[in-house]
Amino acid sequence: MQRRTRLQLGLLLVALPALIALFASTFMSPRFLGIQADETYSPWPAQRLLRGDLPYRDVFTHRPPLDVLGNAAAQALLGEGLTASRLLQLASMIAVGYLLFALLRRWGATLAEAGAGALVPACVCFPFWPLPASHWQALPLACAAVLALESRPLSEDGVSPAGWVLGAGVLAGLTGLVMQPEGAAICLWLAARVWGGAAPRRELALLVAGVAIPLSLCALTLALAGIGGAAFDCLVAFPLLHYKSVFNDVTLWGSAPTTFGFVRESYGAPGVSLFVLAGLLPLAALGLALERLWRDRSRAAAAALAGVVLILGLFFKGRADWMHLMFNLPFLLIAAAQLVLSSERTLLRRAAWAWLGLALLASSWLLALSLARGVTPGQAFEVDAQERARVQRLLATLPPPLRDAPALSLPYGAPLYFYRAAEAPRIDWVCLPSLGYNPPGQREEIARWLEEREVPVVILEWSPLGLGFLREPSPIRDALQAYGSYAKVGGSVILIRKGRGGG
Repeated sequence: MQRRTRLQLGLLLVALPALIALFASTFMSPRFLGIQADETYSPWPAQRLLRGDLPYRDVFTHRPPLDVLGNAAAQALLGEGLTASRLLQLASMIAVGYLLFALLRRWGATLAEAGAGALVPACVCFPFWPLPASHWQALPLACAAVLALESRPLSEDGVSPAGWVLGAGVLAGLTGLVMQPEGAAICLWLAARVWGGAAPRRELALLVAGVAIPLSLCALTLALAGIGGAAFDCLVAFPLLHYKSVFNDVTLWGSAPTTFGFVRESYGAPGVSLFVLAGLLPLAALGLALERLWRDRSRAAAAALAGVVLILGLFFKGRADWMHLMFNLPFLLIAAAQLVLSSERTLLRRAAWAWLGLALLASSWLLALSLARGVTPGQAFEVDAQERARVQRLLATLPPPLRDAPALSLPYGAPLYFYRAAEAPRIDWVCLPSLGYNPPGQREEIARWLEEREVPVVILEWSPLGLGFLREPSPIRDALQAYGSYAKVGGSVILIRKGRGGG
């Protein structure tokens, strides 16, 4: 490697994390997108784990074990706060950037192409959901799995050493132990890739074996801990039977006008530009795959198309809205990049450069506009102080004897429970029966918890999602008959158990 090239590479490896940190931290500011209840969905079970509770048995979550353990490790190192998960998210985005850079270079991209492509997850996808999420935190393992497979040395007959494919499978299995859809997406893409190779039967068997290793070890660990059945109910039965219910049964086309309106109102012209450019990537990946199959009727070309179709099919099977499309885009970026870089057509490369340039320009425009409006990277890590102050304002309204007492918060509980040492229910997110999200047994469990513990305080969100619990028939509505209205604070209404100071 020439000295000039080494210098350029060194500068890129320093610039990448700096740019990713600048973009991601700025977009994580609560002034860019307000704090969402989803952000506490992983940290709260992790906090409970650190305090001695077991996930799935003592606290309900459909997030896999590595997600809970990762957030618990972050809190153990950085303290119990949402700042820990935000720093973990930042580290994940930087790791994704480095791994994508290495992968694109492996496929023959220039330093400039690889550097620009490595910025896409943080600068193009992340702004549409700039919060810590298991979807984002699974990406480093997914990218590492692809890099392991693509780095395998091939002999003259196309056969590669078993360890590389097995290792890719292990990393794909670990991806699923952080977030199930990302694990499924990368497993499907890897399977399509090896099916298009020279030794499909051998490599598919190795890939499946690799995926099975972490999944089997995880299942064994959960069984030995005595929570295997509870974990199956939370991680497998709930997502399959209840996740895509009325609450999550949205469509890409149905959600597009609402999302577009929100982006236009909140992010302005640069956000709209980024929204449109991001939406072109799935079409580009599908078009590239079809174009390659048209020109080259080979098994490898068919496999490339199958990989894109499988990823899109998995997306449409889940919650097919624009936010989840952004979670899906890194996988389509990988598929599109492999097709572009394996083609000898310079037109495709120029088109990819045009898209990359416009997308990063729109993202930079959005960043500059945000900074001009007073959004700064440091605000991303002030979230704990703001949330603690919000919870304290809420609790200060209560009679002093009840401020440290158990409380139920509906429909979202973790934003309250996370900042209190008080006893909390096992389930932190309970929706109205009409939304179909929770199985009936969970509402029955909440009602029993209220009655058996004689919980003195219930906090309802002042919205149809919260106040509906007083109207829609359910065990929770029946249990709430024992409570009286006490106060309204901000966007919440406080109920207190009759005889405990309510009225």
